[in-house]
Amino acid sequence: MHLERRIELTEQGSRRPEATVSGIGINERNEGRRLLLSVTDTLPYAKWANRFLQSAIIQGAVITLFTILFISIQLLLSSNINIIQFLSLSFEGPAKWIFLGYIFYMILIVAIATTAGFYNHFEVNMHRGIQGFRSILAWIHLLGMNIGGATVTLTIASAGLIGSGVIGTILSGGNITEVKPNTQILEQFIIPISIFAAVLVIGLIAGGLTFLLNYLGYKKKVTNTIMK
Repeated sequence: MHLERRIELTEQGSRRPEATVSGIGINERNEGRRLLLSVTDTLPYAKWANRFLQSAIIQGAVITLFTILFISIQLLLSSNINIIQFLSLSFEGPAKWIFLGYIFYMILIVAIATTAGFYNHFEVNMHRGIQGFRSILAWIHLLGMNIGGATVTLTIASAGLIGSGVIGTILSGGNITEVKPNTQILEQFIIPISIFAAVLVIGLIAGGLTFLLNYLGYKKKVTNTIMK
């Protein structure tokens, strides 16, 4: 008798409006999830834009570490020498290459991040995926800017540090007598800078061809659509 009454109460509870509304809510949420997944799957994925953006973030982290290292060395040697003041006074010599390398690195980071915007426009707005031969060009573009460009700027900065005598001063613990500018040593950096500058230029040319092929392909697609 008690068992039958419990079964009856359970059946009545399942037929209550609250239970029905709850069931409808669960179904609606499941339908919403399936719709969201279906819409997300149809959206274009900016693969190359993300790669360039991630590389810009990595390059930004590198220049940040470089800056922190330089400031830390200055703080440790502040009682012996003011490196910033020394570089400012000797700007006519090799010291200027330190500033040029640093500034060029900052410009490179901005250029890489800006390039990500172009790839995002092609992949998302124009629905032009980077595939096949264009994918090879995009890889050359990515590696050329990140390897060639970063190496050129760091080599220029290194040439300034070594040529101005700052490295010798740091290694000697801040001994001012070790500050001996050496302009002749800069000649050893000419070939490495030229090689990696060529890598950068090749990457930029490949990127330009990628943009051109994507634009021409999109223009041809639009023309064919209008003709039909």
